[in-house]
Amino acid sequence: MSIVVRSRSASWLALAVLWGCAGTQPAGRESMNARPDTDLIAATHEIYAAIPIGDREVWDRWLAEDFLLLDRDGKTMDREAVLADFAPLPPGIELELDIAELTTRQLGDDAAMVVFLIRETETIFGQTLHVDYRTGLTFARRNGEWTLVAFQYVELPRDAAPVEVAPARLRAYVGTYAADDATRFEVTLDGDRLAGRREGRPPVELVPESDGVFYIPGTEFRKIFVRNAAGEVVEMLDRRKGTDVRWRRL
Repeated sequence: MSIVVRSRSASWLALAVLWGCAGTQPAGRESMNARPDTDLIAATHEIYAAIPIGDREVWDRWLAEDFLLLDRDGKTMDREAVLADFAPLPPGIELELDIAELTTRQLGDDAAMVVFLIRETETIFGQTLHVDYRTGLTFARRNGEWTLVAFQYVELPRDAAPVEVAPARLRAYVGTYAADDATRFEVTLDGDRLAGRREGRPPVELVPESDGVFYIPGTEFRKIFVRNAAGEVVEMLDRRKGTDVRWRRL
């Protein structure tokens, strides 16, 4: 399925390998009444085990008519689009997966969620990548049978490998930056470590991703320092998902 076969594999496709190796026999719908928690975990097994072999019949049976997939990029696909795009895993992708923090939650007599964390190790073109996803499947019981109505997953931030930047270069970023007339962000240097603190908040480490681009560990935020034609640092961009808040240097 093209929506999950990308440069970094999407977790819901990857999870199929994990469930396929679990050795648990999928539960038929006729047995899914007494224990929705364990029954829906077994249902999740059957749904995922069908993906690498491209067993569209399983997904056709489980997806509700009003099924909706919400992927990590904010895109959506309905039942028709998902089934039309269903195919076995492509060659050349190797995955190792660990599922953790699995829980089920009843949303009423006829609705429940299966929520879990996927820790994925993926080998593509001989290179190893690590990606974590928080995933949720929402089931509803209609006419006495459970059916999958929603699938949603988000990618958790992962810190990039830091690079070395000489303290002499880091000193160029030290100073006070203003977002408006009242809001300030102070950048300081302690040895070879850059830190930043907004007024009224604790300081955070600014880890160099490259010279001039720094990240706050465990987040998607980037601090990008902008130089003028003379090479002087005049501005800091507070960037998240391509959106910038601009801070002028005082």
